[in-house]
Amino acid sequence: YGRLLVTVDPTTARVLVDEVLLQGPPYAVRLSAGRHTLRLEQAGYRSESIPIAITADETLNVRQALRKLPPARVACRVVSTPPGATLRLAERVVNGVTPLTLDLLAGRHPLRLDLEGYQPLRAALDVSAGKPCSFSVTLRPLRYELHIGPKTLRESAPKSGVLRWSQGGYTIQLSYRLTSKLLIFGVRSVPYATLVAGSFRRDTPVADLRVPLPGRRRISLVRRDRLPVRFGISVRALVDRETMPKAPRKGGKER
Repeated sequence: YGRLLVTVDPTTARVLVDEVLLQGPPYAVRLSAGRHTLRLEQAGYRSESIPIAITADETLNVRQALRKLPPARVACRVVSTPPGATLRLAERVVNGVTPLTLDLLAGRHPLRLDLEGYQPLRAALDVSAGKPCSFSVTLRPLRYELHIGPKTLRESAPKSGVLRWSQGGYTIQLSYRLTSKLLIFGVRSVPYATLVAGSFRRDTPVADLRVPLPGRRRISLVRRDRLPVRFGISVRALVDRETMPKAPRKGGKER
């Protein structure tokens, strides 16, 4: 009989001789003289199979450093309803729009989906080596809160409407229409007046004034026979608090 002493890096590797697992470290075993097979295994490293020869009454020292495997990459499908959303991974914009197939390293990847007219969505995508990966989500439409003069339309303002109120001796009627990018509105007043909005001046009725979303505009109605009347128009997007849905199960889909 002879003796085998094995030193391996990393020290957590499995050490087998002729398919028998050794306990350690240290890894030392008494073997019959002759040829044997030493096998070293560790997750994330390339396994090594080493033929060895044991000499009677002698000690064979084997030192081996295992080589790391290249990082595992996984194809991951990202789908949104509706399609066409831009995707950011760790704040880096990915070329193309959903649906997309990404080549990702195993691990957790923060992502963000943006689509005009819809609320941005943030999530965390868990990717496991050797397992299928997909992420499917339904985006939520943007909702708006409108402040027009003394009126406030909260939570989900209608896409169009007509508002009327009295202020400073005027009866004011404002009609509006929301698009994906603009609030388009017109103003009538009784009696008529000159509407002033920044450098814009025109007698009422005035149509096709625009406010970008989100945005605001200050309006004045001016006549020589009375004090000016001022009111504001503002529109802001309402984003649901749940902007970080649970990540899908590994290899599963967002519900």
